[in-house]
Amino acid sequence: MPKPSIIEIENLGGFVLPFERQNFQRKIGKGENIFEDFKTAISNISNGKLPNQIIKTSTSTILDEQPFESKYLWVIDAEGLKIILENTPNPKAEREIICHTNITGGKKALQGANFGSVLTTKFISIINLVVMVQRH
Repeated sequence: MPKPSIIEIENLGGFVLPFERQNFQRKIGKGENIFEDFKTAISNISNGKLPNQIIKTSTSTILDEQPFESKYLWVIDAEGLKIILENTPNPKAEREIICHTNITGGKKALQGANFGSVLTTKFISIINLVVMVQRH
């Protein structure tokens, strides 16, 4: 998806911090709002572009084992759909891997989640379809 329009922003519920829609009161931890260290690993896959890092895993492995190495974090922010491998190291954070707020630099986003499988153009189409359905 390209940069979200005003209508898409409204339909997606506006910009929020992680878990804000669920009244979750967790604060962003040390190292979780660092963006600069990861900007080359974060891919803006707007307009159907695939990310820089693609992990190839068989469908049976994904369905049977759900390997951590092939999971992605994704966020829709003001610039579009961004994605990064979930196992990207973040030695400055307590959890020692990146999180959604590393993608946004601690700023608000429209939506975000995990994608537990190999990224394909099919995934990008699904995300675009979800956004289109939420528009109506």
